Amino acid sequence: MYSSVFSCPEPENSQTQHSVKVEKKSSSVSSLLFVEEIVSKDDDMLPMKAELEQLEKEEIQLRKQQEKEELRIKLNKKKAEVKALKEIRPVVIIGDSIIKNISPIEGVKIQSFPGATIGRLAYLVSQHKIDLYDKSFIVVHVGTNNISNQQSIHSIGSDFANLIASIRHENHSIKIIISSVLP
Repeated sequence: MYSSVFSCPEPENSQTQHSVKVEKKSSSVSSLLFVEEIVSKDDDMLPMKAELEQLEKEEIQLRKQQEKEELRIKLNKKKAEVKALKEIRPVVIIGDSIIKNISPIEGVKIQSFPGATIGRLAYLVSQHKIDLYDKSFIVVHVGTNNISNQQSIHSIGSDFANLIASIRHENHSIKIIISSVLP
């Protein structure tokens, strides 16, 4: 009743062998499906990997744009700060020969008039020889020659009043700083 696999099977053995073959066939189909599923998953991964790479590139570009915009904002802010400082700083220093050796300073114009007296500077201001139009500050150092000419205190005070009035006439908002006469 037992027959070999190669012999003609008996009906019940035939079903058994058929089921074994189906199982083997089914098992190999499962393996094949599993392999196809893995390949299919790999195929699904490729577009995802490509999309991820594209998004990473886009992120890098957006971060660069963001950084560039932040730098542009900082640059414009710094330009405005520097401009504001320059607008505050326009200064003119006027006086006799004592100021001629002052080192150059950015935003500061130095005008030295050797031998000048207080009255002479008032005259130069009134004649527009000293530009006060766009200046925020004026530093005046004069009077040494008045004292050496033995002018009275009253005369020196009167000359200073005229000088200040001349400066105010030319630029009413300028801040005036008077440097004291050296002893």
